[in-house]
Amino acid sequence: MRRRPFAVVPALLLAVAAVVLPAAGPAAPAHASPGPRVCTGQPGQPPDILRGDGLRKLSVCVNIDFGGDFVEAVVTEHSYRKSGTSWISVTSQSVTLNWAFLWKKDSSTVWFPVVTYGQDYNTQSCRKNAWNGPLGCSTPNVARMEYWSEVELIQSGKGYGVGDPLDGASDPVEVSWRDDQGFPHFASVAMFSGWKTLT
Repeated sequence: MRRRPFAVVPALLLAVAAVVLPAAGPAAPAHASPGPRVCTGQPGQPPDILRGDGLRKLSVCVNIDFGGDFVEAVVTEHSYRKSGTSWISVTSQSVTLNWAFLWKKDSSTVWFPVVTYGQDYNTQSCRKNAWNGPLGCSTPNVARMEYWSEVELIQSGKGYGVGDPLDGASDPVEVSWRDDQGFPHFASVAMFSGWKTLT
């Protein structure tokens, strides 16, 4: 499994989390029942990713989506600019998912990655904004993007999740964006959510 030292971007200091292995799943049925959504900035989670001057930020959320016999990881990124004391959605020059993983847990409570996706893994490994959306892990001129993994067939009695189940910097969700003023940023985000044990 890939390991990368903690990274800091010029104008940016950050925290870490999420990972998965390649899998070309079967076509998925109608999708519903998303797992719990965890976001930066929520209590108990890492803060939103701030630019060094505090005037731009990226919010990152993770969840899993269950549909019929299939499951996917979903990473959502949303860029903002500061306006007075408020944050306003702003179109960034690009928004990218670099690495993320869908995890599975067996009955022995051992987590292992079953799907890997993201720009640094394979530029065509993500689906945009839906399980059947267009391929691609980087998008120009958007404020908000969802990046979905390929589908994974659910196995009875297993748990599934997205993020870093080991609560460390070993397998983070890695994101990057070029803000509306053209400044590039990279961050590793340490959080985990959305798993549920199926019977």
